[in-house]
Order: sequence, then structure tokens, then C-alpha cells
Amino acid sequence: ILYNLVDVLSDDTRQSEINITSHDGQISKWLEQTFSSKQQRTITATGRFESIKAIIQASSFVNALQRQLRMHTKEPIAVIFNLPVDINQLNLWSFNMMEYNDPITFTILLLFDAHDIISHHRIDIDVLKNFAHALTEGYTKFRAAYHNDYHGADVLQTTHCLLIKSNLLNIFTQLEITALLFAAVIHDFEHPGLNNNYLVKTKSDLALIYNDFSVL
Repeated sequence: ILYNLVDVLSDDTRQSEINITSHDGQISKWLEQTFSSKQQRTITATGRFESIKAIIQASSFVNALQRQLRMHTKEPIAVIFNLPVDINQLNLWSFNMMEYNDPITFTILLLFDAHDIISHHRIDIDVLKNFAHALTEGYTKFRAAYHNDYHGADVLQTTHCLLIKSNLLNIFTQLEITALLFAAVIHDFEHPGLNNNYLVKTKSDLALIYNDFSVL
């Protein structure tokens, strides 16, 4: 795969297969100087091996561009599933999660789609919806006033905003982005709405399982 990428990037007749547009002129210039056949027409086996490190460094950047391209060329998932909000609303710090029902479901669908998690990991959409429903049941199990499904969805959306409003998308790999968003949405699953000290003093089952250490 790495060798094929080098071949494409070093062949002027095939560079149209990869459409790279970026506001960062240094990155574009670096890619051209590193891989363009104008610099080196023939890539030896040794040269290809030495290019692997540079390709890995550029992979996050290229993947981010590909995700943006797919986001602009496919039908919005909010339309497909008739969701109450769209991705543009979730891109705002000021978005109020409390105004909508079933927040975890629409937040997971929109954000996992926006970050290309569904297609990249080939996740069945029905399985993802069932996962969202299971999360909602866990978050609402104890009817906690704060650590409920709205909190889980809100943390997920806030994490998304941190990603898109910083340079983190160009730093993290696809797997790291997936892990980060997944952790954000599940972090307080089945939270009883009580603190560690209370659970330890009442000798709750959770405190016994975790030996009074980091119960929640």
C-alpha cells in the first residue's frame, strides 16, 4: 500500500487521483518536493523504504482531507434518518443539548459520520443505533440528575468541538479520534449519581468490586 502511494504521488499523470487543497502552503510544498517526479523520476527500492517515514507523517493530513471530501459529496445523515439537528448545529459551542429528546442517538450518528468512523471501520448503521439505545438505557438506569444521557451526549459534542476548532484533527490518527469520541460518550455509563466516598462508606457492590479504589 505504501509503495502504491509513492507511485501515485511520484507520477505526474496520476496525481489528479489525489486532490489536495490546503490553506497550509508549507504542507503542500513539502508533499510536492517529497514525492513529485519533478524531483526524482525513478524511485529505487531504497528510496521507497526511506519514504515510508514521510508517508506516515503525511497520512493524518491526507486522511483529514479525504474525510472532508466525503462529507461534502454524500447525502447528510441528518436527512437520511430525519434527525432533529444537523452537523452544523453540533459544530457550535453554544449548542443546547437539553432542547432535544434522545440526545445520544442523534449525536453519535452525526458525529461518528462526520469523523468518518462509520465508513472507515465499516460499522453497520443498525448496530450503531442499537448501541446508542443501549447507552441511553444505561445512562438513564439510575435517573441521575446530572450523570445522565444528556451529559454523555454533551461531553461527546464538546469533544467534537475541541477537535474541529483546534489542530488536533491533523495530529490524531483515525483510530485515536475514534477512541477519543467513543470514550467521551461512554465515560459515565450506568453512573449511579453518587460519589466515590459515599459508595465506599455504604459498602456498595461497586466499592467491593474495585476494593474502594476508583470506584466510579
